[in-house]
Amino acid sequence: MNYSITRILLLLSSLWTLVVRSQYLRIPNAEKTYGPDGPWNAVWVKVGPSPGQKIDVYPGGGINSAIISNSICKNSDGSDKKTCPAKDVGGGVYAPISSGQEDSTARGSTSLGYNAGDVLGLSGRTVVTKENMTFGEGLMEGVVPDAGINRIDEATHTLPGGAKYDLQVGFLSMGGVDLYKTFSEEKPDSGAAVPLSYLENTKAIGSRSWSMHIGSATLGQNSSVIYGGYDRSRVVSEAAVFDIKDGVDMEVVLQNIGFGLIVGEPPWESKKIPYGNMLTPNSSASTTPPNAEYKLPTQLSAVPPYLYLPQSTCNAIAQHLPIYLASNLGLYLWNTTNPLYETLVNSTAYLEFTFSSSNISSTFPIKVPLKLLALQLTSPFPVDKPTPYFPCRPTTGPKYYLGRSFLQAASIGASWSTQKFWLAQAPGPDAGSSSDIVSIPTDNLSITPATGADWAKSWASALRAHNVERQTTTQSKNTLPIGATVGIVLGIVLAVVGFIGGYILILWKRRNEENVEEKADLERRACHESNEPVKEPRPDSCSGREELPGYQIHSPVELGA
Repeated sequence: MNYSITRILLLLSSLWTLVVRSQYLRIPNAEKTYGPDGPWNAVWVKVGPSPGQKIDVYPGGGINSAIISNSICKNSDGSDKKTCPAKDVGGGVYAPISSGQEDSTARGSTSLGYNAGDVLGLSGRTVVTKENMTFGEGLMEGVVPDAGINRIDEATHTLPGGAKYDLQVGFLSMGGVDLYKTFSEEKPDSGAAVPLSYLENTKAIGSRSWSMHIGSATLGQNSSVIYGGYDRSRVVSEAAVFDIKDGVDMEVVLQNIGFGLIVGEPPWESKKIPYGNMLTPNSSASTTPPNAEYKLPTQLSAVPPYLYLPQSTCNAIAQHLPIYLASNLGLYLWNTTNPLYETLVNSTAYLEFTFSSSNISSTFPIKVPLKLLALQLTSPFPVDKPTPYFPCRPTTGPKYYLGRSFLQAASIGASWSTQKFWLAQAPGPDAGSSSDIVSIPTDNLSITPATGADWAKSWASALRAHNVERQTTTQSKNTLPIGATVGIVLGIVLAVVGFIGGYILILWKRRNEENVEEKADLERRACHESNEPVKEPRPDSCSGREELPGYQIHSPVELGA
């Protein structure tokens, strides 16, 4: 009997595992956040044979995962570096020797050429190789033998001013159109598995697709990265769908960049929302009025962290914010001594990016609250304290990117089977932690937003409606949370009504007292001011006597002699 029950339970467990794993794999969130220009959310994978080395990576890489190896902690002579950011931050570094699975025939030196590496300012050495990799955890786990990886042995960022710092965290594979990727024509049999394709082929997921919302680490909103499906709770608008360009690029056409406001008074000194299109080409001078006809093909990628836009566009945005360009960093810093800084970054103001679209309307917007664009620079950046910055990186092209900072506010995903990708508005931190994951079919990319989704409400506790007069350096700042305005106004109305009611009651009582006094005065005059003989008995008030209880007035009687 017990044996039969055990077999049934095992069968049910196997069926459940098959059903769940045939749909999607959720990539688990890392316990830490990373980045000297973040903080940024990360996820984790395992590299090497079971149980594998747990390695934290940023979501959103190329065909192969980019995994930092322990070689990054070595000098060219083999000695240990005094500091090793990739190891010190605690995200884990890959130790190829300990795994024993590296295939020397699969090696090939290459540049750091994963998606958007051209704008990262990276230099170093990467070895393309293959290794067992595990994605997900528990029942939601998929193992890919001989998965292709870009093993990063050396990677250094160089800032415009010449300062350098090492890469801290690698990047997660987001798949591609191929099942296997060969390293060279000379060695066609030395290819490595493309994780998404392999997982689909082995029925671990339902399709070669993925979805991602990076979320805001600053506000405690975890990322959502899913192979084979998407989380409806991270989609609060209709999704725009595009064709993947050249089998790799997620390119959209940016038509407009402007400011908007969810609720409250505009927090700018002019008390007006800056009007116009901030998107201008590099050929235009910064003083040229915004060009409504200019359109900019732009790549979406979570690998580069900033908004890589024309210099004139960054300058046009900067005219309406208390920020200034730090040329040695190639970034704009917030002027935190300006009272407008705190007001703006905590207000409901947002930067709106408008794109061309063919499937939902002629254009559609993605709104990025300014709160998400006040990130922090820390060491090893050349700053002496945590420094808030605005992530616009002036770029001359030929490619422009909306990177990780933009994708804090947007949900994206792709289907390699259909060669299409999608973009939608993501919610703020008040959307909650519950998930509603839906699998993506192989032959169709149809993304449905969450039921009753309300983008404004998802930001209610994180942003504050601005309700003060013109902000100056001598005025105190006065901002109200979204929704508090109604309560305060209601309280004021009730107080005013109460005051008026109390005032009317006082007047009524005072009037009654005056009437009583006037009547008494008339009686006194009747008693004392008349010179005529009294013909009729006068009231008791004239005699000065008051009739008390038990007191009676008797007629006179003649006393006996």
